[in-house]
Amino acid sequence: MPPFAILIAAVIVITVLIFFILSYRAVPDEQIYIIERLGSFRCEWQSGIHFLVPFADRIAGKVSLSEKITDPVFGPFRTEDGAVVQVPAVIFYQVTDAKQYIYSVSAPEKAFEELASVTVCRLISTMDLNTAARSKRDISRDLTGILDNAANIWGIKVNSVDVKNIITLERPGIR
Repeated sequence: MPPFAILIAAVIVITVLIFFILSYRAVPDEQIYIIERLGSFRCEWQSGIHFLVPFADRIAGKVSLSEKITDPVFGPFRTEDGAVVQVPAVIFYQVTDAKQYIYSVSAPEKAFEELASVTVCRLISTMDLNTAARSKRDISRDLTGILDNAANIWGIKVNSVDVKNIITLERPGIR
């Protein structure tokens, strides 16, 4: 075999080997990869070994299915009787639909926290300070249900919301 043919065969073998190495992907447990082919959704990859089609496929998103915890401080809000309060909480949630999570809203975690803040404001503004302080458990339960129903369209399941405290920043009539 002439040296030129050996060189071409070696270049072809090396090129195929490079494409194979660049196409190999291992998806870890508790994650899903969203794959797009030529800019359109193609499939979801579960944990395991997968191969991308070079120049056609791309990983559009990597989504963790493990439970997430966020501890926002909502507020300040004004209660029905004019008190100004902050509401620290802990929210436990997880992604249940990776495709919805990636494609339904541009920043799902930011949208989720904004939805939670607006919902807490709506709940607190209908109560006076004493009722709000006594109703942490009820607020947590209501907030869990409302957020779970609303975030479902984003592929998020709210497992629980726990209001830590109702912090009074300003009481009515006292400045």
